[in-house]
Amino acid sequence: MIESGFAIDGLRAAIMDALADILVIAPMLHLLFVVPTARAFRSQRALEQALRESHDALEQRVLARTNALREANALLQAEMADRIRVQQAVEFQASLLHAVEEAVIATDPDGRICYWNRFAEALYGWCAEDVQGRPVTEVLSFEATDGRPSDYLGASHAKKGWVGWVDAVRRDMTRFPAYVVCSELPPESGGYVIVCLDITFLEKAEEALRASEERYVSLVENSPTGIVLMKDGRLIFSNQRFADILGYSLAELSGIEVAPLVHPDDRAQIRAHEMGDGLDSIVSARCECRFLSKTDELRWVMLKSVKVDLLEGRATLCNIQDVTEEKRLEAELRNLSGRLLTVQEEERARVARDLHDSLGQTLTTIKLMVDVTVTQTWPQERRADMQRLKALMPTIQDAIEELRRISYALRPPMLDSLGIMSTLNWCLRELRQTCPGLTIVDALMAKEPEIPADLKAPIYRIFQEATNNALKHSRATTLSVGLARNGASLKFWVTDDGEGFDPRAVNRSAGDPGVGLTSIRERATLSGGRFSLISAPDEGTQIEILWQLSTPHEERLGSSLR
Repeated sequence: MIESGFAIDGLRAAIMDALADILVIAPMLHLLFVVPTARAFRSQRALEQALRESHDALEQRVLARTNALREANALLQAEMADRIRVQQAVEFQASLLHAVEEAVIATDPDGRICYWNRFAEALYGWCAEDVQGRPVTEVLSFEATDGRPSDYLGASHAKKGWVGWVDAVRRDMTRFPAYVVCSELPPESGGYVIVCLDITFLEKAEEALRASEERYVSLVENSPTGIVLMKDGRLIFSNQRFADILGYSLAELSGIEVAPLVHPDDRAQIRAHEMGDGLDSIVSARCECRFLSKTDELRWVMLKSVKVDLLEGRATLCNIQDVTEEKRLEAELRNLSGRLLTVQEEERARVARDLHDSLGQTLTTIKLMVDVTVTQTWPQERRADMQRLKALMPTIQDAIEELRRISYALRPPMLDSLGIMSTLNWCLRELRQTCPGLTIVDALMAKEPEIPADLKAPIYRIFQEATNNALKHSRATTLSVGLARNGASLKFWVTDDGEGFDPRAVNRSAGDPGVGLTSIRERATLSGGRFSLISAPDEGTQIEILWQLSTPHEERLGSSLR
């Protein structure tokens, strides 16, 4: 412990001595080392600060310069892209000018050729190298259609452009028709641009069009049928044939209303054609109708119509064939047929009268004589003969009845004495008696004065055939017979609810209903009627005949048809 204490004291004394020495030496060290070192450190820091500031300024200048260079580069790239686009556009336009099927020639302000496209080479026969730098007037020679030379450059300069139809001259001096456009270029570039189109094909097309129009006009004007265009109820075109049919001039028909030209009863039909219900440019409609001529004469025509599209709008094209003569011949044929039927009926009536008056009276007399003979008293040896004679009485009576039936079938007396309506009513009563299981519907609504005399016999014969067919073939439970007058038409019909049949499958063999139907059709046609038949298996049968009778207007206007 004592030694440790001495050691500590010694250490402390040493430290104190060292501190005393340091205090003596420290000022000198401060002056010799610390002050210069601090001064150098401060100078270094100032230098570093200046260097840092200089570096920052340099970086700012470099960044600004970099941005400027970047902007300049972007502008340069945009300008290069624009130049590329312009170059491409120029090349594209040049390719268009080279590919266009028109001759394109450009000149400088002095009129010397500086551009000559591919089609110009083909059209004029000059290569671009042959004409480059030459005056355009030496290469391109144009003459006006009247033969005079064309000063196209002068005219273009004076009027700021020139257009004309000319005769152009090729290198081999051949000529061709051309359409030329000559335009003055803007002052900054100067010169002219000339576009030339070979219109040989146009002239050929125009010539073909003119020939086609002439053929069309010739066909229309020389057509054997009338041709008209109708729009909004008026004629917008008619050919000479239609004018001849009605006796008008073409000037009189131009724009005229259609309705006054048409028979009043047929105007609705013409309006339907003009309205074109369901018609188009392919589907056509046809009808027979009546027109009125300038002299109020009735003209029958066959009219066919179709819808067409014009610049003025949709119109109706009609082809009109004059069938007045055919109608007149048909009327004469009907009259002859009517007279034939009349003669036939008269002959039937005569035969019926002869049978009734002569043969009928003879049979009646024979019956009376036999009756008187057999009622007398005869010797025993003659009574066997009297019995045989008496057995003839029923046969004679049957012959009288058969003769009466044949006479009535040939011509019922009441048809002449009482008329068709009474005759048909009597026949229906007879049917009810002979066919009690058949329901007879009486639809006879016409009155006797309404039925023309020349139709009474045909109606009766048609009634006979139709009812006979129904009774023999239809197996019907109901039979309807009708006759009605409606204005200028007379309709007769017979319908049944029987088995029906397919009209197309009817053959004309004996005993077939087709035989009776043929007879009905012939009688209807010969008497001027229109026959119609509606039937189907299990749906019954309807026979209808329609006669169009003369109206007072027709009787006044239709003298040419009689």
